[in-house]
Amino acid sequence: MSDPNRRVGRAEKIAFNSTWDKWMSFGGARREVDRLFQTPTTAINNQDRTEENIYLNFDRLSFMPLTFKADRKETVTPSAFRSNANALVSFLEEGRVETESQAATAKLLIPRLPVFDFGLDHRQDDNRITQRKEESTSWRAGATYQPKVKLDLLPGKKLTFKPFPNSITVRYSEKITKLRFPDNDTLVFFGISTTPFTSTNLNQLQEDGELRLSFQPWEGFSFNPTYKLTVNKEKRNFREEEVSLAPQAALVDGVETPRSINQSISASGSLRLLKWLEPRYSYSITGTETNGLPTLSDATGYLKKTIKRNSQGEVSGTIQMQRVLPKVNLLKSMSLNSSYKVEAGDTYEDMPDDFPWRNKLWVGTSLLGVSSGTLARRTDLTDRRTFRANVSWLPFNAYKIQSLRLRPLTSLSITSNFLTSSEDTETTGTTKRVESRTFPDLILTMNDTEEFFGVTKVIDASRLVFKTNRREVRTINISRSVTDTLGTDYQFKLYKKFDFSTSFNVGYSREDNLVTHQLTKKRKTSGYSIQTRIPWGAWSYTPRYERNETDERDSIRATDDLLSEVYSLQIYGDINRPFGVRLGRKEIGFANRLILNSTIKWDKKRSDINPQTNYLDVYSASLSGDYTISKNFRMAIGGSFSQETHHSDFDKLDKTVFSINSTLTIQF
Repeated sequence: MSDPNRRVGRAEKIAFNSTWDKWMSFGGARREVDRLFQTPTTAINNQDRTEENIYLNFDRLSFMPLTFKADRKETVTPSAFRSNANALVSFLEEGRVETESQAATAKLLIPRLPVFDFGLDHRQDDNRITQRKEESTSWRAGATYQPKVKLDLLPGKKLTFKPFPNSITVRYSEKITKLRFPDNDTLVFFGISTTPFTSTNLNQLQEDGELRLSFQPWEGFSFNPTYKLTVNKEKRNFREEEVSLAPQAALVDGVETPRSINQSISASGSLRLLKWLEPRYSYSITGTETNGLPTLSDATGYLKKTIKRNSQGEVSGTIQMQRVLPKVNLLKSMSLNSSYKVEAGDTYEDMPDDFPWRNKLWVGTSLLGVSSGTLARRTDLTDRRTFRANVSWLPFNAYKIQSLRLRPLTSLSITSNFLTSSEDTETTGTTKRVESRTFPDLILTMNDTEEFFGVTKVIDASRLVFKTNRREVRTINISRSVTDTLGTDYQFKLYKKFDFSTSFNVGYSREDNLVTHQLTKKRKTSGYSIQTRIPWGAWSYTPRYERNETDERDSIRATDDLLSEVYSLQIYGDINRPFGVRLGRKEIGFANRLILNSTIKWDKKRSDINPQTNYLDVYSASLSGDYTISKNFRMAIGGSFSQETHHSDFDKLDKTVFSINSTLTIQF
């Protein structure tokens, strides 16, 4: 090798950690890496980085633990493009960027009182290239309380009523962000735009509040409401040059304007109606209000807003038949699960800034019915309703079958699902309704089927699975599609040594256009596979054959006739030969373990309709090895090869790909 590319980089790190028993723990670290330092796992290169941090955890006051930490980071990025191979560096971070942050937290832990927690954070970013300084300060406070005394208005053995919550959680936080730019002359010197609204000083305020309650008025009934609210506001302060250049900027100069509001209301719980029936319920509605941004062309754009709402309600329950009919052995293992879900969402644009919507807790009611805005409009609406039912049953599990030939019946498992849904949508005035149903959706499973035929000496540990499914989707007055699938899987051990796995699947689907009353697409599929695992000492060989056939056509012609066959052989080896080397009185142990995994495959595809893409042979092979020398040293090596051979008319598409890789891991 001549004229190799050499990189000489430098990286330094120093760290200190200490503990003062029963008082505090503290420490710090400094790390410095230059732009030439690079490791095989380095995600970002061509960047100088200096990081410093200190921390202090004060635990002497058991009722009020305190934590403090501070960080400082300085990065110098000559070119974000050269450092951006993994898209981890923003172009706003180009040049010298300095970041400082401080944080402090505290908890107040006093018995019989709420648990209070407080936090204060400060962060400052300074970019010398963009002349952008950003400073954010946030504080938060919260409390959680679980009353020890619970008032009962109806004390008794059967009747109770406890109106006060079992748990209360309150949280509030506030964040102020200040974005600052220098004067006009400095911006011009650095080539930064001075157009109003592009480099304007900006203050942003974010307020977050949350309230969580948990009620259990009586045994068998719970109610857990939650309320969250986030409000964002901002204020722009223009320079004199900006106002003189764009007089309309004076309309929002120093004016606090709304930016967005996010509200979330939810409730969940359960209600016991009978000893064996305790349904669960939940409801949530989330609304987001987003105001337009003031711009050079529309300084009062914040007076219009977009409102987006989403809601979801669900009732579900489980019935164990053993609790309903305990004396009926046939139904003891039957479990019934069902749920009904309602989902809705809508979006409104050009709504007036003062339009109230936060008290509208049902999305099904349109907001425009009470709106006076002439430009306001609803752009989309969705209403989806879904009913699900599931039955899980082992019909003979409760019986003691004495006959060996009939004993596999005790493992018979039946799972059946039913699903029906309807969805109504409206997009810019166009409505559509889609109805779907899945039934039957049945899975039958049985173990040890070899006992039926008394061949346990030949076949062992078998498992038979039968599956069938039918799904119908109808878009009212537009289209209808039906899909049927049928399949079976069978696994067993031959002579208690060779593992076999087989499968067979067929499918049929049809889609019709209800507008033109013509066939849109009809598709038939069938396939089967067989594989076995042959152990031989520390090695195992797994040959597999798979065949799939597809026949598809539209109303005029055949569109697909793909025949796919896959032949493969997987070879796996785990060789473990540990040994030790004695050096004086000490013996050094070596794991000396080698794990090899390789696969040889021939993927054969044939199609007369699509020979360009579906008439080819793909020969591939892969090998991976993991050699563990000791607990500190491990080496991995791998490689792959692939060759595609297409139809003679498309031999220009032939290609060969191979790769080799290796990794040495040293850990202490």
